[in-house]
Amino acid sequence: MPGEGTGPDFNPIIEFSTVTSPSNTPSDQTGASMPSSQAHTQTYLAQTPGDSGDSQSTSTSAQNSLAEALGPDPLDIDLAQINIPELLRTQQYILELKSATLKQSSMDAENIWRLQNPISHHFADTSDKDFIYALETFISCMNAPQKTYDSFRAASKRRHPEDPFLSFDQMKHQIETLTGVSAIYHGMCIGSCVGYTGPQKDLENCPVCTEPRYQPGSKRPCKQFATIPIGPVIQALYGSPEVSKQMHYLEKELAKNLEHSMLQPLNYTIQSCNHADVTLEDLKSFRSNTAKDYREKLHLLLTARNKTHYEELRLLTGLTKQTIFSGLSRTLGVPHIFVRDIMHLVNLNDPDLLLGLWQKTLKCYPPDNHDNWDWGVLKSPTIWKAHGETIEQAVPFIPSTFGRAPRNPAEKINSGYKAWEFQLYIFGLGPTLLRHILPRQYWLNYCKLVSGVCILQQHSISHVDLKRGSKLLNNFCIEFENLYYQRQVSRLHFVRHSIHLLTHMGSETVRAGPLACYAQWPMETAIGNLGAEIQNDRDFYANLIQRGILRTQ
Repeated sequence: MPGEGTGPDFNPIIEFSTVTSPSNTPSDQTGASMPSSQAHTQTYLAQTPGDSGDSQSTSTSAQNSLAEALGPDPLDIDLAQINIPELLRTQQYILELKSATLKQSSMDAENIWRLQNPISHHFADTSDKDFIYALETFISCMNAPQKTYDSFRAASKRRHPEDPFLSFDQMKHQIETLTGVSAIYHGMCIGSCVGYTGPQKDLENCPVCTEPRYQPGSKRPCKQFATIPIGPVIQALYGSPEVSKQMHYLEKELAKNLEHSMLQPLNYTIQSCNHADVTLEDLKSFRSNTAKDYREKLHLLLTARNKTHYEELRLLTGLTKQTIFSGLSRTLGVPHIFVRDIMHLVNLNDPDLLLGLWQKTLKCYPPDNHDNWDWGVLKSPTIWKAHGETIEQAVPFIPSTFGRAPRNPAEKINSGYKAWEFQLYIFGLGPTLLRHILPRQYWLNYCKLVSGVCILQQHSISHVDLKRGSKLLNNFCIEFENLYYQRQVSRLHFVRHSIHLLTHMGSETVRAGPLACYAQWPMETAIGNLGAEIQNDRDFYANLIQRGILRTQ
């Protein structure tokens, strides 16, 4: 909103951001004697009017202020103070990451230079018709075995022997040169126990199974894994004006502000668990102190005196060790670097809970009794079968563009029912087809879940919708506890993490953008596509990484 950018609630992390091409790698951090980048830096003011000023200094100032508020970094600890071997090894990896340079990265010197000195575009010379013809053929054959490309090339050479036509390997080299994207290979244990990187880069034998690193009488690794550097990939994407614009979609859709159970069981006296009821205001306060709380707990864990003390601190803090992502610079920091996945939360976890309640398949602990579950209307085989048939009858009316239609849940719910099927079933057909089956109070509560999730799953969401969707989910969670759990100790297992996490969906949208923009759907699709592209099961993962390299190029 105009005029809100400098108000008392202005958050520089959310409202102001500097977007720089990944080619802008400071020369003092690369360790390579290459010229500094000349890439253009664009400044975006998200909902903030006025002059941008010095964006870099503003961003740095905001980060410094945040660091002061959080206190000392628990990872700035002397290695001698860490007594648990696993924590020590992880800390060594983090230190390696923090001091990493491009020169140490094993990247080709030419690729490092290109990363620091980006060209204006990454497109092929369209005047070279022979190359364009070979390139289009290569792309068309990407999902086919290499022999398909070779056969097409051979046929083309027979028809036009005078025209140059690059071989498969020559084309791969040309694409690598064109995009600047190439893999970095490191040795690994032949049994895939460890990779020889970081503090283990100089080992001659696997520390887990003792297998040798190299083939007998040589320095040839027995096995290698590949890393695809993200910098050249993003830089290549920035070479296209259209793609670079799409890359900032999430940033531009970041929401502005969100105004913003939790119920203690009756007669509950378990030590450290008998806290007062948690309110929505409490959740808001907890979220504001997440990073500071994480740092304090991590410091406790890292200073564990011995294994026994470590196990006690694990239970106390909820942490097992520090994350290697702490070694990355220029991030939102831990735990804010991690985002929520709406795909598994609302399409697998919550449907599993609700159907378990409605079918009375969820475990029941005494003194509770399934007979007291007035919501368990789908327990009846007749009703459950009839309900499944209505789902089946509705399928012809679902447009094919909606993707895989849900199967009859009465017959297929335990036969690999997919997340997308649950999405169409629970959040599409369910509210209508369950209206006259579920008791009204439970149906209304269910509809609040459906409405809130559908609103917050939009790729672009208005401030009004954001508040409305968040309010619906908060009301659903509070009502869910009152309707189902009813403060009974024997029903505590009803209130799963997946219920509690719904109260954070609105604030997460404010912090990281619309949930649909970083859901797991694209990753699951990519995994399926890559698996289908493997033509030979022999050395599956080696073939998989080659497909991945081609994809990134």
